[in-house]
Parts: sequence; structure tokens; C-alpha cells
Amino acid sequence: MKFPDLIAPRTYWGLPAPTFSWIAAAGLLLLPFSALLYLWWRVRKESKALQDATVKLERLRTRHPVDPRRGLTSATYGELADIFGKSPALMAP
Repeated sequence: MKFPDLIAPRTYWGLPAPTFSWIAAAGLLLLPFSALLYLWWRVRKESKALQDATVKLERLRTRHPVDPRRGLTSATYGELADIFGKSPALMAP
């Protein structure tokens, strides 16, 4: 496309505007939409990892109830370390 073609008015859906304006409007719609899809994908991925860790922690809590006066056993502490070690979202930076 040459420059005169970009500034030539075109009519789409009853609205006359230069071709460049139509291309820019499409870009302004597609870029935020693609960013939202990317963020949705990332949040879904992180939430799945956190939900899996939550299920494992609940299972651990039901198998090894904690006595407030005695704390955690070494086996329970080791299992906690494994759960937190396998989830990158729960590891300290």
C-alpha cells in the first residue's frame, strides 16, 4: 500500500474514514484483547498451581493434625518442604 492509498477515504459500516484510521482502530482493538488473553492464560496457569498446592496442604493437614503444644513432626515438615518446593509461586524469591 502506498501513502495515497492509506489516506484515501473508505466507507465501512456507513462510516467514511481514511484506510489508515481503520487499520489503527483495528490495532487498538486487537492489542488490548491479545494482552487480556495472555494475562488470562498466565493467571489460569498460576491459579492451577496454587489450587494443586492447596489440595496437597489440605490432605497433609487431615493426615497429620497439628497439636498446638507440640508443633510439627519432622516428617510433616519434610512433606511441607516438598509441597512448597514443587510450587514456584510459593517459593521465596
